[in-house]
Amino acid sequence: MKMIYLYQPNDVLLERGLQVDALAAYTKRLVAKANAVLSAAGPTAGASGALVVALKPPARSKVWVMVGEKAREAEFTSALGSRLIHSQ
Repeated sequence: MKMIYLYQPNDVLLERGLQVDALAAYTKRLVAKANAVLSAAGPTAGASGALVVALKPPARSKVWVMVGEKAREAEFTSALGSRLIHSQ
């Protein structure tokens, strides 16, 4: 993973009680687990994609993957979703 985007303005995140240290730790766990799942999938034709994580307080999230291939998206979303959601 090369980039992380937050789609909410800082003031909204802070208003909702965002704890920067907790978000940083959660993001590191997401990246490590996502890299492990994607590495285990083995080599494929080059592609770029997005791992999308929606967080809702308290401690709820939804994970999905967008890579342009529906079968791979479903496979990665399933693998990542169960591992990432249960890592909170």
